[in-house]
Amino acid sequence: MDGMVSALIVMPTSQLWIALYLGCAWGWIVSIKPVQEKAVIRLSMPFRAGGVVVMLAAIYFLANGLWPEILNLPLYEEQNLQKNIYANPVYRPRIWLGGYF
Repeated sequence: MDGMVSALIVMPTSQLWIALYLGCAWGWIVSIKPVQEKAVIRLSMPFRAGGVVVMLAAIYFLANGLWPEILNLPLYEEQNLQKNIYANPVYRPRIWLGGYF
């Protein structure tokens, strides 16, 4: 809620009140439901092993795809600074002048 009014996230007042109303309604609904026992879910060992394999494969492919690009960052920055793709630099934001985009 603070982010909606402290200019970190720009929100109209109506959306702020809708979010506040929905939060209060959700809290009220949860408070009137009877307490249920927690269900403990146990995953089978093959399912856990499959999840670990999928996570390790995702980490491997992410690292394999990003590492060569990380090593070439100085080259990409130099190429970006040498290009003059904007005919009229007046319309460029100031942060672009350093080659950040």
